[in-house]
Amino acid sequence: MKLLIIKFIGLMIQSGGNTPPPPKLSTQDGYQPDSELPIDGEIWFLLIIGLILGTYILYRSLQTTNKAS
Repeated sequence: MKLLIIKFIGLMIQSGGNTPPPPKLSTQDGYQPDSELPIDGEIWFLLIIGLILGTYILYRSLQTTNKAS
């Protein structure tokens, strides 16, 4: 569990750097598609919710296992 937490914190630190955005894509007819998906702005929120949910599920499974013994 400690290793998972350390890796998660390391990932957050590593990906938190200031990098310039990629250049806009354009086709021959001048169409420029949006490069950002709607989920991109909320990815940290989703990761934190997933971590909380995973911890809760693990806790419940360990609690159920301990009651049976």
